[in-house]
Parts: sequence; structure tokens; C-alpha cells
Amino acid sequence: MKKKDMQKRNNDTQEEYSILRHRAIESHKENKLEEAIRYYSKCIDMRSDDAELISNYCVVLRTKGRKDEALELLKKSFTLGRENANFMNNYGNALRDNEEIESAINVYRECMMVAKGEVRMNACISLATLLNQRNMPRLAMDALKSIKMEELKEKGLRVKYFLCVIDAKTRLDSEKIVTIEEMEETNKLYNLLLQNIDKADDDEKLRGTIMFASHYAKHGDIDKSLDWYSKGVDVIKRIYQKGGKLSKSFKEVWISCSWNISIWLLKKGEFKAGWKLYDYGLLVKADGPQKWQRSMRKPFSYTEVSLIENDNKLPLKGKKVLVLGEQGIGDTMMFMRLVNSFEKKYHCTCSLLIDKRLEGIYSRNKDWDVYTDDSIRRKNSSEFDFQIPCGSLPKFINKDEFGEEIKKERLYVNDDFAIDLRRKYVGNEESNKKIIGLSWQGGGRPKRIQEKSIKLKGLLANLLEWQDNVSFVSLQYGNAGKVVHEATEKTGVKVIYDESINALSDMDGWLSQVSACDAVVTIANTTVHGCGALGVNTFVLLGKEFDWRWQEIEGDVQESYWYDNMEIGLQQKDGEWTMAMLKLKKWLAKTLK
Repeated sequence: MKKKDMQKRNNDTQEEYSILRHRAIESHKENKLEEAIRYYSKCIDMRSDDAELISNYCVVLRTKGRKDEALELLKKSFTLGRENANFMNNYGNALRDNEEIESAINVYRECMMVAKGEVRMNACISLATLLNQRNMPRLAMDALKSIKMEELKEKGLRVKYFLCVIDAKTRLDSEKIVTIEEMEETNKLYNLLLQNIDKADDDEKLRGTIMFASHYAKHGDIDKSLDWYSKGVDVIKRIYQKGGKLSKSFKEVWISCSWNISIWLLKKGEFKAGWKLYDYGLLVKADGPQKWQRSMRKPFSYTEVSLIENDNKLPLKGKKVLVLGEQGIGDTMMFMRLVNSFEKKYHCTCSLLIDKRLEGIYSRNKDWDVYTDDSIRRKNSSEFDFQIPCGSLPKFINKDEFGEEIKKERLYVNDDFAIDLRRKYVGNEESNKKIIGLSWQGGGRPKRIQEKSIKLKGLLANLLEWQDNVSFVSLQYGNAGKVVHEATEKTGVKVIYDESINALSDMDGWLSQVSACDAVVTIANTTVHGCGALGVNTFVLLGKEFDWRWQEIEGDVQESYWYDNMEIGLQQKDGEWTMAMLKLKKWLAKTLK
């Protein structure tokens, strides 16, 4: 090929690349992300040395949920993009989202060396956030001090800065050894922050108040959390009084933060405010197949059957109320314990809409009419005056009403079947052998499963001394036969795995199996609710990242406020159950006397 022709071809290729690059960026700006991905991909096929373009492409990939693909490309292009501020900031974000925290911290630090302006401040605040999470508030404050308040022009950036400062201050205040200079410097930044919040416009103030409310709730300062949340509500009222409205993005932030605040309040025992905000869970999306943090059965629209939202103006006396089961079997069993108290308090008559797997157990109990998704279709909406999700019942029950009456609520299984199972597991009615049920794994996202579950082999290793006098029975959901076999082979502790019981399809049969046990050892999963509903003595191995179903008192969880038959062994740190196992052994010795 002649030199002239080659030059022309190179020019044509460069021109084509420039056109594609421009189209990619314009599509990105217009939020036409699929179109932007096509153009970015073509550009990268033509040239792999454009760090800015690679950075933008990876932002779009992450936005579309293709996080692994984005991170792989950023890692591959690291040497190329090392001097590009946007590339390094986006790379840090991708590492952070993938929980590669140490690497993210190092990348943010490098980014701060090459970046200027808003990009540098973003990297600085991201770095400080991670350092706070690692409980390194001094290093976080050092990073934040490099930012001048007047430089923070972008509203969202200012709010993130405010939150980092308050987080670092809270952590420093809780430390036993803090120098006077550190406290003075921290308080100076904190006071400056408060001054700026007061001067902020409504939009910025609103974002700041909800984030502060979230922060204080998470760290257990309930009064400050509720005070900031109340300030946020006042700002929203003022916006609407002026004829304004909230943006869609902020509504999502408010809803999500309100839900998180409710969870933290409930863990601290602040029931009144916590249960009121708990209904926000019906509006918050969740990762995984469940899609929503809370989801209920909805046979009738709210125009067909009115929703009970508060008890101030609703005359419920003599009314017929349909109580809607939630998506989780365990949560439904837990919340339905409140139906009796709700009926007595408001003098109404309740009917239950539940998962078909629970039909047998609830049809056997009480005098409620029980419906499933199939049978409710044969009912007319006029047969009900109101409807309410069972997870919304707690906000109508005062904290002091979460007492013995609710804790002692019981369901009743098929006794004949439970007796047959007991004979099957111990041989005959005269046998002195005790039956201990075991459940060791929870559901949810992979990280959550790991946080609250325990290896069966590890559990059995702590039960060796009881194997001669006890029949251990698997109560684990799903196909656990292989796990049981391997754990038995490894430890020598026999665990009965009954293939005739399948909780996923026959909850009534599974509850009879639970009832056949003298006691149960379980992690925090549906087994807890089954045991609580039946009154079976239970030891709960509770992961340190426990949820709102358990109330924390001075860093510990001693009992369940839902059930009266639970003893709790709280995990001390990730993967460490030593203290919980010691407590379990004492409990077993007492229980098996």
C-alpha cells in the first residue's frame, strides 16, 4: 500500500473514531445508555489507549449493573489511566462497590495526587468515608481538612462532606483517648458544618437532614436522629406549602433512608417511631428475587377495600379487617401473632390472607377465616371493610403491649403426625432420648447468608458430648442431605435427615417435625419463627450483624421481644462463635437434665 493511501486510511479511521466517540458521549449525556454502550464498545475495539473514554464507558456499565465487566476493564487499563483523574476516581468507585476496600483506598489516594477541583474532592470524600468505615476517624479527618468549604459548590458533594465530618466526629467522641487538639479541630469542622446546614437552601438542607437522621440512628443516638428527621419533615412541608415538589431522585433517597432509620430504631427498642417508619419498606427496592424490602399479597385495590394507615380517625369497632400476609413465611408467622391483640384493642373481626403453605397450620388455629391466593378470588371486596399488611400491625401496638400475651401466642400442629415423627426418630415412647433439631443456614444475598450462617461441621464439633443421649434432627430448609452426610462423616455426630419432610412444599409437616423436638439450635432464620410459634425451647446462634427482629441493649441481645422460649448466643466477630458456643453448651446441659 502506498504511503499516501495509508495516510488517507489512517485519517479516515481517526475521523470515524472521532464521530463514534462524540456519539457515545452525547448518548451518555442524554441517558441513552444502551446506545452509549454500543458506541463506546466500538470505540474501544478501534482504540484501547483512550483513558477518558474507557472511564466513561465503565461508568455506564456500572450504571447498567455490569459491575464485574467494568472493574475488569479498569484493572486492565490501570497503567494507561493512572495519570487521568476521572479514570482513577471511577476505578476507586468500582473497587469500593466490589468491596475491595484496601485497593480502593490506595486508588483514591493516588487520584487525589493527580486530580483537581470537584474530582479531587469526590475522591477525598470517598476516601474519608472508607476510612471512617474502617474506624480510622483521624485519617478521615486529615483527608477532609484538605477541602475548603467554599470549594464545595455541588450540593450532593456538600451533603456527603457533612456526613463524613459527623461520622468522624462521632467515632472520635466515642474513643477513650482523644487529644485536646483533635477535639478542637473536629469541633471546629462540626460547628462549621452546622452553620452551613442552617444556611443551605431547602433541597440541600433536606438531603442533609435525612442523612444526619440516618447517621445518628445507625450510631444509636435516637433523640438526635428523630430531631433531624423532624427537621426534614418540616422542610418537606415548607416545600409543598410554597407550591414546590420533590424530585423523583430525592423521593427515592427519602424513602430508602426512612426505611433504614426504622430498622436502626427498632434494633434500639424505639418501637413507636420505628414501626411508624417501617411501612416505608413497602416502597424500597431490594437486591435479589424478592425485589422489595417488604411485599404483601394484594387481592383488592385500596379503592376497593380501604387501607388502615393510622388509628386516629378510623372507627374499627365491629368492622371486618383482612390481614395480608407478607412475602416471607417467617415474617408472616411473626407478625400474625399480633392479630389477637389487634382484635381485642379495636373490637374488630380479622380474616387472614396467607401463603398456601401455611393454610393447614392456621386453619387449625383460632376462629379466624383463613384465605390463600386461590380462595380469596372467590370473595367479593364488599365482604371486607378494611385491609392491612400484617407487618403494619406493630405500629398499632404500644411497646408495653409487646409483653407476655404476645410472646405466649401459640400455633398448634397435627399432634398425631408429630408423635409419629418422634417415634421414628427415637424408636419408642418410653425412650429417654431427647430430640434436638438443628438449622444452620439462612437465606438472602450471598453476603447476608455468610453473615448469619454457621458451618454444620463446626456446630456438630461442639455437640460431641451429647451424641449418645440425643437424636439430632435436621430442620434445615431445602435439600440439605449432602451437607448432613458430609458433616456426619467428618465429625462422627449422627444427624437424622428426614427426606419425607419438605418445608418448601409442606410447611405444616415441617412444623410438626419442629414440634417433635424437645429443643432446637438454630441460626436466625424461619426456624426461629416456627419454634417461637410452637413454644419449643430454642437456642439462637445470632450473627453479629443481626437485623431489626432483635433488640440490642448495651451491645448485646439477651432475649427476643417476640418469643418467650428463646436464649441467644451472640457472635462476637465475623466467623467467631467461641463465646456463643460456650453459652450453648451451658444451655444444653440445663435443657437436657
